Amino acid sequence: MQDSNRKKGYGLSKSKYTAWLQCHKRLWLQVHRPDLLEQAEMPAEVFVGYQIGDLARGLFPGGALVEFDGQDISRQLALTQELLASKTPVIYEAAFDHEGLFCKTDLLVRKRDGFELYEVKASASVKDYHYNDLAVQVHILRGAGLKLKKAFLMHLNNQYIRQGELELDKLFNPVNLTDELGANLEKISAEAEKAREALAAGMPEIGIGSHCTDPYKCEFFDFCREHLPEYNVFGLCGSNALKARLYKQGILKLEEVPLNELSRNQQIQVECHISKDRHLEPENIKDFLNTLSYPLCFLDFETVQNAIPLYDGDWPYQQNPFQYSLHILEREGGKLIHKEFLAEHGKDPKPEFLKNLLRDLPEKGCVLAYNSSFEATRLRELAEIYPTHKVRIEKIIDSMINLATPFQKRWAYDWKQCGTYSIKEVLPAFIPDMSYDNLEIGNGDQAMKAYADLPGMTPEEVTSTRKALLVYCGQDTLAMVKLWEKLREMAEG
Repeated sequence: MQDSNRKKGYGLSKSKYTAWLQCHKRLWLQVHRPDLLEQAEMPAEVFVGYQIGDLARGLFPGGALVEFDGQDISRQLALTQELLASKTPVIYEAAFDHEGLFCKTDLLVRKRDGFELYEVKASASVKDYHYNDLAVQVHILRGAGLKLKKAFLMHLNNQYIRQGELELDKLFNPVNLTDELGANLEKISAEAEKAREALAAGMPEIGIGSHCTDPYKCEFFDFCREHLPEYNVFGLCGSNALKARLYKQGILKLEEVPLNELSRNQQIQVECHISKDRHLEPENIKDFLNTLSYPLCFLDFETVQNAIPLYDGDWPYQQNPFQYSLHILEREGGKLIHKEFLAEHGKDPKPEFLKNLLRDLPEKGCVLAYNSSFEATRLRELAEIYPTHKVRIEKIIDSMINLATPFQKRWAYDWKQCGTYSIKEVLPAFIPDMSYDNLEIGNGDQAMKAYADLPGMTPEEVTSTRKALLVYCGQDTLAMVKLWEKLREMAEG
């Protein structure tokens, strides 16, 4: 079955072929300028993908693995042919080539009248770009002489809720796409030939566009933006289509953007950038502050997200809260009280999290969170998991107010925010002596990763990391207190 007449020139793996479809320049840079790539840790989504792929093998146990590490392509191809010849029922990571195209398949399952292919994805649904990913494998396998009957895209079922042992047949959802790959299959040979021709020529002249992040953020994203000024049109808030259109018109700097084409928020951003100043609407700020009542409870959650549900009541990619910080001001001029919680790692954080939160939160008052919909959604999920606390949780949700509102609506905007109302930018813009720059853990993604990594740390590392987590989360709620105080000051004009 192995194609012995591979085309001369540039061989294309499945990933290089799909890189070509995203952006011709991306593939050229992968092949000719790998020096532009900085050494970095494996992206979290790639590691998760490997985990999911390994787990899915449990649906077809007893298979044989074609090892990747330490095996060159020719050896992987030969091992695959040996396993096929011996009628191995299931092959993990089978290797095939055809016409200069190469792929490794997640699961290849022998049936009475042929084979079934399963491409495993860590996503919770079939995405548009999955069709090309699966189609190129079908093209290669059939071209190599394999009698492939069906091709499945197997993704996680986000409706599955774990109770007890993990049920792989419910966790995974295989979707038969065999009959839906026609258009994707038809273009493969021609596209592969175009890719080889392009690789033999100079770097394609392709500008910035939506393809830079769709379906993945390109690894050469920064390289292709080196010509942009620091404050450029892509920093404009709002519509990506507008930014792309302005860029194509040759408008690069924020100060060059015509104001008559912008929304109110965009106009405020550009005008403040030009003047290097602030925009304030004291009356709107005052009206917002008048909706608050004591005690004021400044609340922030940190969550960990697992593709594979670990505990009862979990589903794929559920945001499990493991930490909170709470600053409480009981009355005007009162003492600021701080309470916090950080779950022990290695067990379900939800029960202790909720128990401590309900103990620490006052029965009455305002609960202020920055982008409060996040905390409110996590609370609703906890209410469903722990219905005996539903009434109390719903009261908390009803009392929540979004402290981001004045900044989101541009009632208070500083040019240093660069178009965003993220607390990471708003805080230093309005409170210059506070920022997240010098924190060991400085954002939610880092907090999530740090907590998830705790089981593999030494006791000393655990102690240090837990301290860093507490400092980070505490900074979030203290930042809210300081921003509330600043809003009060600005409301007075």
